[in-house]
Amino acid sequence: MRNFGVEFTSFNNPDLRIHSQPAVNAISTARALADLHMKAFDGTLLSDNFVETLKEPSHPNKFDRTLGERQDKGKGFFYTKSPLDTWQIGHFGVGGQIVRYDFENQLSIAYLCNGMKIGVHKYVETYNRLERRIYESFKLKH
Repeated sequence: MRNFGVEFTSFNNPDLRIHSQPAVNAISTARALADLHMKAFDGTLLSDNFVETLKEPSHPNKFDRTLGERQDKGKGFFYTKSPLDTWQIGHFGVGGQIVRYDFENQLSIAYLCNGMKIGVHKYVETYNRLERRIYESFKLKH
């Protein structure tokens, strides 16, 4: 603890940064973050039984005092409806970072940006446009 708050080079070390590390102090690529969520929810990393418990929010439409609005949540994740009205599980970060996985369509989308976007979660319009186009381009079905 002697160097706590003094030494910040560990995650800025080029030898460490060369590896894709999803969600480690924001060192990641969108591909790595999407891949991590794909592997978690397709049963590769988590058991099928556990994944089954994640497919719908356990706390739907509950008021979140921190965010000041109703949210669909469960087991540490946020839930949203896709453009096709299917459930997506994921998380969002400050400035517009978003990762979501659609169980029904087996689709994982991660959106990372270099600058701070206005809005978070479902209010990041750049992500919303991208998501709509992805669903349209794959002609995913409900």
